[in-house]
Amino acid sequence: MVVLAPRLLPPFLRGAAPLLAVPAVGMTNGLLVGSLAVWQWILFVAMGVAGLVVLVALFGED
Repeated sequence: MVVLAPRLLPPFLRGAAPLLAVPAVGMTNGLLVGSLAVWQWILFVAMGVAGLVVLVALFGED
């Protein structure tokens, strides 16, 4: 059903969810455990910004 009617899904589920969930989990893990390297922080921040851009773009496409 999702493949047949992707427009029926909310924008958050169409592409922004993975780009926002992965950095949120990674940064939370880094804050709680403290085991992230600098390059990992940079990667997670970049993914979070990309996820926000996708989310804004998908909400504005109506």
